[in-house]
Amino acid sequence: SDKPAKALFWVSPAGRLEALFETLHDMTDIPAIVEASAAHDVDFLPPEAND
Repeated sequence: SDKPAKALFWVSPAGRLEALFETLHDMTDIPAIVEASAAHDVDFLPPEAND
């Protein structure tokens, strides 16, 4: 879809999540967000998973 989406997720900082959230703060470039997340052991499903 070409419409903006918002998501809310709740976690208790563990592992590298706190560092990831600090890294992601104010980031807007989606590929960079996915890359930074993967570098912190957080992986997203590929877009085709939404089909």
